[in-house]
Amino acid sequence: MPFMNSPAPPPARARRSTQPRRTRQGCRYDQRPSEYRSVDTGASGAAMSLVDTDAYRIQMCILISVSDRTLGVGWEPRRGASMTEAPVGTSSPRSRENTRARLMAAASEVFAESGLDGASVEAISERAGFTRGAFYSNFATKEELFAGMMQRVSEQKLERVSSRIRELEDEGAAQASPADIVMRVLDLEGEDRAGIVLMSEIRTNAMRDRRLASAYLEWQEAMVGRVTGIIADLATRYGLRLRLPAADAARMLIQNWDSAAVHAVIADLDADATLRLVAERTAMLASAIADGPID
Repeated sequence: MPFMNSPAPPPARARRSTQPRRTRQGCRYDQRPSEYRSVDTGASGAAMSLVDTDAYRIQMCILISVSDRTLGVGWEPRRGASMTEAPVGTSSPRSRENTRARLMAAASEVFAESGLDGASVEAISERAGFTRGAFYSNFATKEELFAGMMQRVSEQKLERVSSRIRELEDEGAAQASPADIVMRVLDLEGEDRAGIVLMSEIRTNAMRDRRLASAYLEWQEAMVGRVTGIIADLATRYGLRLRLPAADAARMLIQNWDSAAVHAVIADLDADATLRLVAERTAMLASAIADGPID
């Protein structure tokens, strides 16, 4: 019969799925988290592609484990780079601290230019000369970085005051009024404008972010404790009588210092003029909270 000699029909072509591709982590490939995109760009040349394969997960594990072994710095392959370009080294507390210091220094510059909200992890890392991986191997979040910077700025300020007090020890406990003592203790180099702006922005953001608020309050109490010790030491050394507990005096002096410093920035005063204003207002407050010297 004629139909018996007809050619066989071609095999059915497999239908291509219309479903979006998904990674092995279960998310759509075109919507995968940004932290995964930087590592699944594939190796150059004849090296195997890392896109959506078992090697994808393996490399992520390597990235996480390497971040604590390479000079305290995490790494991420550059676009088009192979895994063999990963840095090799050993970490040490000193190198890790150096990395954190460089990140905080870079963050200070970026914050001063863009504010806390406008400062991205990418911008901070790039300014410091590191990758995003380096940032996240040292700070879990930007809030943690903010807390570290608060401590850094306040420690530098208190160390300057403490160093000045030690210098005055050689002069002996001369008779002086509370205002004179404050002016002598705060006879320092000019106040840092960037530090004032940073602390003001952190305080503003702490009113909107409860995690940052917790870190700020903890830092504030630590500051009060340090300043309380300085006040008690000065009262003993110069024979002063406080009109209120040292801790309450410390809180008032810290708030007065911050208020004067912010006013100086708004008024566009230079570093030396800013410090003079802070010292003068602090001296006036010191006269109100302490009597002395005791005869």
